[in-house]
Amino acid sequence: DHGTQSETGSEDERIDIVYKKGSKLGITEQRPRVKKTLNAAIFKCQADILLRNAFPDGAEKYNTIARSALVKCAEELGYTALAKRLKNDNDYALTLAAIPVDRIPLFRSQVRDAVLGAIQSTYHLRPGDVGHVNWLHKGCRYIYPHDYKDKHCGDEPFALPIFTDGLRATYFKTPKSFGWKIINQFASSYPEKPDEKELPAAMVALASTAVFAAIDHHRTSPCEISNFSTNSFGGAYKRNIAILSSLKERSLEAYHDVMHELFKAVWYVDVSLYLG
Repeated sequence: DHGTQSETGSEDERIDIVYKKGSKLGITEQRPRVKKTLNAAIFKCQADILLRNAFPDGAEKYNTIARSALVKCAEELGYTALAKRLKNDNDYALTLAAIPVDRIPLFRSQVRDAVLGAIQSTYHLRPGDVGHVNWLHKGCRYIYPHDYKDKHCGDEPFALPIFTDGLRATYFKTPKSFGWKIINQFASSYPEKPDEKELPAAMVALASTAVFAAIDHHRTSPCEISNFSTNSFGGAYKRNIAILSSLKERSLEAYHDVMHELFKAVWYVDVSLYLG
């Protein structure tokens, strides 16, 4: 039983897991070092969702992201014994990794919730119109300017305001928003314009998958909101990543222009006030 294990040393140095009777394993009751490491790892995992892969699953979700985040955070905080145990004790590591992992669905679904109210006005989509839903989904037509009546589809991805509005509302609304906290990790993929930051592909594909999901909820009347999960929408996310990768392979400059324009559209108005 992990609850009875402890390390020799002061109370502050203890790293055993604390279970609160009758409730799910949480952060607040953990030892100070474990609590601090967990909070840092949660932030790192959420940043990873937006910077690298928004729909990790299975072994990758637990081991690659949550466990490595815990180890890295423990090392950065100078908690050598904790980092060692996270590396060597699988049961211990996976028990703690479940805490940041459990927060991924809620964090990810924030952008879906932000775009849901704009679906009907953006796409002139009525709940229960399955044919319209299928048309928008096919070939990810919904990411381009289009006319459903004339069955015409443009070729400029993510130009509709729903994408930038959703991203801004979720991640860039104020300097306390999550996007602000990771802005220094945004970069340019175009060597000739190194100072022109881009939105990360994972963040854009996540917002686009959120719109895909919100459209999908209109299959029924009234709309039915399903879980924004990897099982349900991981495939749509991969299709969006493939569209971005294809654009990048065809023309790095064109890819950069799209992603830099998105960055400019969502970024807070007067950056100079905050960056100095």
